[in-house]
Amino acid sequence: MNYIQIADKTLPIAFGYGALMAYEKTTGQAVTLLFSAFSAGSARFTDLIALVACGLENGSRKAGSPEAFTPEQVADMLDECNDPTGVITQAMQILGDSFAQPSESEKKKAMKTAKAPRLSGVK
Repeated sequence: MNYIQIADKTLPIAFGYGALMAYEKTTGQAVTLLFSAFSAGSARFTDLIALVACGLENGSRKAGSPEAFTPEQVADMLDECNDPTGVITQAMQILGDSFAQPSESEKKKAMKTAKAPRLSGVK
């Protein structure tokens, strides 16, 4: 579980598939459009805040204390921060780490351990 400091609160944040589903439900947009906008450097601030709200809500649920977060609530919390851009940057780093791709050596190791077992006596 990851935690993020927003204003005077330390909150659990989780960008799993639950958060991505909540983002799509909340915004009516496919999360793939947001990821394309990230890649192009054209993500809207509104979308970033909505995604952070979904990550906070998903994190609180996974931590066992479900709490609802709206984009407006997150924006208000960011208004209370000394470094709101740093908070957004940290949240996006957690997002990236949540869906990080394995290295080539990790892929090879996984392939070696995932080989099908031999069945004795089968010809």
